[in-house]
Amino acid sequence: MSCGGRGFLGVHIWGERGVMVLRFWGRSWVYAPGFVGEAWGGGPGCMSAPERGAVEVYLKRARDGRWVRGWVEAGLVEGAGGSPEFRVLGELKTQAVEEADLPFERVPDPRAAGGFYLEDRPLPPAPVWLPRAFCLQPGVGWPWGVEPGNWNPDYPPVAPASPPALYYGYEGDVGDPAFIEYANGKYAGRRTDADRVSGAFAVAPADGPLKIVLYASWRAEWHPLYGRWVRIYPREPISMRLEGGRLVCEGHRPADWVVEPMPEGFNFPGFLPEENDFDVFNTPYELPAELDPYAGR
Repeated sequence: MSCGGRGFLGVHIWGERGVMVLRFWGRSWVYAPGFVGEAWGGGPGCMSAPERGAVEVYLKRARDGRWVRGWVEAGLVEGAGGSPEFRVLGELKTQAVEEADLPFERVPDPRAAGGFYLEDRPLPPAPVWLPRAFCLQPGVGWPWGVEPGNWNPDYPPVAPASPPALYYGYEGDVGDPAFIEYANGKYAGRRTDADRVSGAFAVAPADGPLKIVLYASWRAEWHPLYGRWVRIYPREPISMRLEGGRLVCEGHRPADWVVEPMPEGFNFPGFLPEENDFDVFNTPYELPAELDPYAGR
């Protein structure tokens, strides 16, 4: 397992024949009912990784129908120059698992007769992976060669040509999520049908402090949280300052982010549930004060 080109995880799996489920950080990613004993594949973007978490393979062995779990601890940590580094943090472990204790279950899929999908237990707290951010020092290249996607000139923090910079990104998850992002109170970007999409952005030190607010919703009708919205933001604005030629960032680590479920029935202004899209003429360019957790600060 490694973090390959363009910043996506790659895995090599081998074992007995049977039914295989590959999971990253508590979320089911691949279901292979005809696993032949070896497979190569891609995982989510590296920026989805926590500081420490489990990459798991659940295998229902063809020879006896028993489930076995194999897992290894891994994570995205701060390396040289502040650049993110994906590291395997332990040895591979295995254990037998009873079917009743599986962290997922097969649920009928209303989209197709006889179809199903895997529902994680417990359900993830948000329809996107929590953002990860790294404080890149002068002279460090963009991680994995992935340049930040600050194409919108109205996006308040415009990426510098090269670090120092705060580099951050997030990933869409299963459930056909829609999300919209605001940076320092202004519209920064949006996506619909955002399963497994990724983006990376960079912020120059002079553009701090940075107030990121992300609203996201599950839009797949089969999902048990269909139509619900969550709000994701750093508990305090992310601060950046240069000290002796070194960039110092605060408030950007995983523990600094908040996930707030919005009240049932909430719909983000300008989002059209029937069309599963944002109305560009009625979606606010500036985040309304009543929706901004930083309002009044």
